[in-house]
Amino acid sequence: MSQDQHLAPDIGGSSLLGLVGGLEGRTLAVEGARQVLGRDASKCHLVLEHALISREHAVFETDENGCVFISDLNSSQGTFV
Repeated sequence: MSQDQHLAPDIGGSSLLGLVGGLEGRTLAVEGARQVLGRDASKCHLVLEHALISREHAVFETDENGCVFISDLNSSQGTFV
């Protein structure tokens, strides 16, 4: 396996796998039609406490075919996939 390829554990759906820092090895399930990622626990489904993460950073949307799309929510640091 090349260093660009990483396998997340099978948790029965879509997930994010942390690759560096305090998130390394951490798996976050992406469930439901729409989930917001950010620091603000009152507004976000996926909460990450990190200085580079905006209060509402990005949104994951799953279509009827199970395809997941990510969109940046005008975060100060941007979103890269």
